[in-house]
Formats: sequence, C-alpha cells, structure tokens
Amino acid sequence: MSSASRKPLHFAYGAVVPLPPEEAFAFVCDPLNWPSFFSSLRDSSKGPDWGSVGGRGQMSNVVLGRSIVSEIEVTVWNPPHEFRYLSHQPGTPPLDNRRVFEPVAEGTRLSGTTEVTPRPGLPGLVDRARVLAVRRIFAAAMIQLPEAARASQAPPPD
Repeated sequence: MSSASRKPLHFAYGAVVPLPPEEAFAFVCDPLNWPSFFSSLRDSSKGPDWGSVGGRGQMSNVVLGRSIVSEIEVTVWNPPHEFRYLSHQPGTPPLDNRRVFEPVAEGTRLSGTTEVTPRPGLPGLVDRARVLAVRRIFAAAMIQLPEAARASQAPPPD
C-alpha cells in the first residue's frame, strides 16, 4: 500500500464549556465524568497515577455494536491549558486524543483533535470505519458536554 494511504487520519471537534478554565479542565479531564457526556461509554476508571504524564486509566465503549475496552495513557498534562492521551485497543493503532482549553466570555472553549494512522491493507479499512464511528461519537459528546458540565456544578437536591 502506498505511503499516502498510511497518512494519519485527523478530525477536530469542540464545545464551549460553561465553566472557568480550571473547572472545565478538571471536569473534562476526569475519566469518571466521561459517561455523563459520551453516550457510547459504558464505564471508565482512572489509576492512582492519573493526572500526570504516564498516568493510566481504562474505558469501555460500545462502537459499531461491539464492546471495546481501551487502555488510556496520559501523554500531556498541563492544567488548565492542555490534556492529551493515547487510547489503546488490542490489535488496532492507538487513537491520539488532544484537548486544548481557552477562556472565552461564555466559559471555556474546548478544542479537541483525534488522530490515528491506519494499518496497511484490509485492516486499514476497518481503522477508517472506526474513525468515522469515533468522529460521530465525539460530535455527539460535544453537544452533550455543556449541559453535563453545568449539571456537575449544580448543588445536590434537598
């Protein structure tokens, strides 16, 4: 397969989180909060080393009708500005996920990107289909994120 077909696939997404940057970063970067805005996410956890480069966690998603467990590893941790992690699924290339936070009048603008280099041959077609599914999942999550963040700040009901 030509090198052009092994070119990384990249997509971007974003949302305005109605919280100041420190709170937006804390909410978005905590895997325990991810199920509140990712509808495909069934479970997520973080290790005791989460919140630093090399920190690890795990998540379980349903993608294209399949349950997929991913190991996640923090590669950049720069609160409240940037967070980056690799998502590893057995037998597939890792997804490189980056989140950048910038203050705006309404709270914090979250700009995200995900990149993956597909494998050669037929497995690469599977990788491309996976990226299309993940792109839809992230787009839906960005719609849900502002309300999930807002709800996280609400006082508990009496």
